[in-house]
Amino acid sequence: PKNKQMTPPASPPEDRPEVAPNSARISRWKRRRSDGASFSTSYDNIEDSFHDDTNEEATASTPASTRTETCTKSKRTSTCDPAHLTSELWHNWTNHEPVHITAEFRRRMAAAARASAASLLVFVLLVAAGQDSLPAMWIGNVLTQTTLKATLGDTTLAIRGVVVPLIPVATLSWAISLGLDVLDSRTYSILLPLVVMVGSSTLLMCPWPFLSSKNLMLLVFYLIVASPLALRFEGTDGVDSEKVVQLEPLGTWFVPRFVATCLVGLAVPLVLHIALAFTPWPTTATSATSKMIDRVTYDTNELLLSVAQFLSNIGVNTKSARRARSLINLYAQSRGESVAELKGCVAAVTMEERMAGIHRPGGRGLSDIVALVEKQQTQVEMIRLATTQQLLGEDFTIRSDSVRGIKTTISQNLSTAMVDLASSHNDAQSVYISSSIMENRQGRKTDALKALKRSLRQYRGGMKRAITDAEVILLNHDIDTHIESTTAPLIRVRVIFNSCYSLVAELIDALEASTRAGEESVSKKRDRVSRWLSIKKSVSTPWMWSNWTKRRMAIKSALGLGLASLWVSVPYLRGVAHPNSIWPGLTVASVNLDTTGAAFQKCIDRLWGTLIAAAFSLIIGRFVSPGDHVAKILAIGAFTFGAIFLRNTKRPYAYNYAASSLGSILYGSLDIKVEIEDYVPNRIMLIFIGIVTFLFVEFLVFPRSSRTVVQAKSIQFFEDAEQFLFQARKVVDSIHLLYLRDDNAAENIETRLMEDPLWMLREGQKQMTHLAGGLLGSSEIAKKTVSEATAEIEPGISEPNLGLGVALDAVGHRSLLREQEKCLAQFPILISSIQSLMGYYANLDKAAPVRSLHWPLILSGILSKSVHQLSTCCDGLRAVFPNGLCRPTSGRSTASITKAIATYRDFEDIRLLSLTEWSKRHKTYLDSIKTTGRGVEFAPGFRLTLALAVSSTLEICRCLQTCGEHLETIVTSFPK
Repeated sequence: PKNKQMTPPASPPEDRPEVAPNSARISRWKRRRSDGASFSTSYDNIEDSFHDDTNEEATASTPASTRTETCTKSKRTSTCDPAHLTSELWHNWTNHEPVHITAEFRRRMAAAARASAASLLVFVLLVAAGQDSLPAMWIGNVLTQTTLKATLGDTTLAIRGVVVPLIPVATLSWAISLGLDVLDSRTYSILLPLVVMVGSSTLLMCPWPFLSSKNLMLLVFYLIVASPLALRFEGTDGVDSEKVVQLEPLGTWFVPRFVATCLVGLAVPLVLHIALAFTPWPTTATSATSKMIDRVTYDTNELLLSVAQFLSNIGVNTKSARRARSLINLYAQSRGESVAELKGCVAAVTMEERMAGIHRPGGRGLSDIVALVEKQQTQVEMIRLATTQQLLGEDFTIRSDSVRGIKTTISQNLSTAMVDLASSHNDAQSVYISSSIMENRQGRKTDALKALKRSLRQYRGGMKRAITDAEVILLNHDIDTHIESTTAPLIRVRVIFNSCYSLVAELIDALEASTRAGEESVSKKRDRVSRWLSIKKSVSTPWMWSNWTKRRMAIKSALGLGLASLWVSVPYLRGVAHPNSIWPGLTVASVNLDTTGAAFQKCIDRLWGTLIAAAFSLIIGRFVSPGDHVAKILAIGAFTFGAIFLRNTKRPYAYNYAASSLGSILYGSLDIKVEIEDYVPNRIMLIFIGIVTFLFVEFLVFPRSSRTVVQAKSIQFFEDAEQFLFQARKVVDSIHLLYLRDDNAAENIETRLMEDPLWMLREGQKQMTHLAGGLLGSSEIAKKTVSEATAEIEPGISEPNLGLGVALDAVGHRSLLREQEKCLAQFPILISSIQSLMGYYANLDKAAPVRSLHWPLILSGILSKSVHQLSTCCDGLRAVFPNGLCRPTSGRSTASITKAIATYRDFEDIRLLSLTEWSKRHKTYLDSIKTTGRGVEFAPGFRLTLALAVSSTLEICRCLQTCGEHLETIVTSFPK
């Protein structure tokens, strides 16, 4: 009926605000007192107050005397009644924090159980064989814990990395040891430091790739060469010879027996993993990768569905579009982590396949899948950047009717096509993975390929319609003042379109390649020839003496071991430390690392691990007799389980060393016939001496501060960014010189772009090879600078500060590095945009009308202003940091440094000026079309590509401006 009152449609629940009563905030979360996150009043008190309010009326009607007596009885009952106290204790016990068994808990339990079982097995075997047959039991346990990894493949690779260099290093060391052992003690003592220094430097400078695990090989070399002299004791002034246990010489065949002990320790992890492969809990990398592949597939599908949700809601439901952007960021990050984890399993899976005798024809398998998902991850990051960052004044889009119309048009044209594309991609990806790993399903691959190509054509057609309709809206509607905001949604969708198209195209190429692959391209004979050629090439590789980092590492190690060997060479020191005088040298060989911060951290962790294992071994020594091997081995297994379970994943060395050090104490003492109470203090003293010796060489003789590297790279990045922007401007200035040289090849560029949206990018890559080598090179240099700073920042923060320098400001430097990484992420976007522009102009005639617009000059002008401003900022940094290090300089106050850094704030003017210039140029172009009724013909994607280049340049300027703010934060930590 017409007179019936119509009720307005209800708004979605997400748009309807809810006004909760006061009690809603009180009863929303039922937290406990133990949570530490409750409101100002605990939940129990809130319930009590609620009941008090409920019974307020009844209480008010009660006489005052009765109320007083009741209150007194209630208080006395609540505080003194045992039943009430028991009830309260039981209530608190049953309402404790709930336990959540997570995947991390399962991983810790599994790792601890494997480590404990391996320790039990290796000591059972070595004790059963006896010290005379297999000496130095502790080295077997150390190698067991070192090579025991989470999967069978990783463990096999670790064992191979130790066994391959162990045999030649032990053989060479054996020969040197036999030559020195025939000498008298005086000559041996004189030659040992020289032999140790020459041997260690040669070992570290050797470039042969099979000589891996160099720190471990350094330990083996020093142990074999120095042990014969370490066990000699002729009596020394100041040392009571009656308290020194005289030991038998090691004998001629000590080294083969020592190597046998090592091989037993290396075989135990392998046997353990092989045994677990026949249980319901296999530890093979192959079984683990199937779950990783499922995660990558799931994240990819959900990412594409989130993109479809985003495209369906822009301009229609802003809140849903924002939620979709959050999901895109979530799945992009999750997919990146899964891809990195999957990539780390390739070598392990390959090793397991070789062990099982599996050979995949055509090279298909996990490596091909990882190569595909890595290529796709690049496009995923582009999608994430496009949906999370603001482009070209997007702050004003909510006020523009034109922008709202553009977004609605995009949603109408792309929503359904994107959903179909996501579904087809998921089906095709499943077929490709199953055919690569399991069997060749030719029929399913063909059907999936056809469906994927059909969905891609529909998606491509929807994108063309969206851009065309958006151009109509821009021409037929009045544009508001903030004209730059109309370009933002088109840029965003253009980047999403190109990235999704490239992501799907990568899968299509992989499917087609797997369909064509059928025959092996390399025979076994050629494999053997190539293997011998690789060995010959590795042997003829020049030594790394020209590498400053390797040279410093070799000299530092040689000097440290030379000093530590004095505890073996000097008779008095050898008598004091007898028969454990080799431990300072073994400690130096173990903690030797490239950077000072990392080495210091490892030294502290080794000392803590030694103290924890020593304390536990003293407890065992009090309650267990030296000959009770069963109790000692069980104690080692239990302690290893606890240490590995409690291991800190960020600093695991202390826990790993504690687990392996307990066996060294309990059975090292048995080997040299010394009681635990006497052995433990001596071991702690000698390990401490080794740490002090190494730190002396590291800090005073060959200092290389990680803190200094971070301070240098933090400033160097700005000069690298300046060079990158300069090279980008040079390339953009040369774009107008490109033209089509073959008149017969002239075609409609719009048709080419319709057939292949990546055509402009591919054509630009051809021109980039000979016109923009400097641009690509400068981008790689900036990437290398950031990667070096990333590797050094945590060791630099943990590096000790003795008041001789300024410590790194952890918050400021971490924030600065994150912002530099964001800035670096814009470099590939700018490069790809410039490549596309080069490809477009390289296929235009000299007389093409679009050349008269001089669009690239806008980008060139913005780049020029950015380069000039960054050059000014770098000049200011050079004035206050003349050494190129972000730290205080004598003669310059904090105020003067801050004043120089404040020039980075001027990038805000560059961004606003560039936006204004782009806005005026764009508005002039649209006004000319409205006035004349006709415009210059060009592909719609051309102007969006140019806008994307401008937007990425402005984002680089914004990141540089933020970097300046973080530099100011760092300067505030300088001493006043």
